[in-house]
Amino acid sequence: MNNSAIIKINEIVHCKMEDSKNNVLSKMQFYGLTPNLFSYVEMVWRLRNPSLGEVAKELRVSSASASVAIAKLISDGYIKKTRSSQDRRINNLALTKKGEKLIRENKNALGSVVSELNSVLSVQEKEAIEKIYIKLKALHEDEDIKN
Repeated sequence: MNNSAIIKINEIVHCKMEDSKNNVLSKMQFYGLTPNLFSYVEMVWRLRNPSLGEVAKELRVSSASASVAIAKLISDGYIKKTRSSQDRRINNLALTKKGEKLIRENKNALGSVVSELNSVLSVQEKEAIEKIYIKLKALHEDEDIKN
């Protein structure tokens, strides 16, 4: 495969992902969320009942900034606080039904793009892409370690 084929593959995947991103952005606007606030909703979903401090650490923001964003998301009905079963002094965060719906719609949009791309690939091509991904991921991790 020559470089121009790799560039064209990148362009196709990039266009499809841009379409998905635009779909998600329009949904966020419909829900009245900024991309920043959506990242908090997504992080609460990814971490599964995290504390505010865990969310702040993962997003690399101060606890004060995270507190303001989480308070807004609680008042808007996307996130709720629950008491930790291990330590009653700690509040964990969880998605409400509204927050779960938002995440589900986002994942469905991404899933449809992946399904569309997958539909034109053979099993061997999918296996080749997986091998390429593993190599690129290792390269990226090596660069993160150096930085």
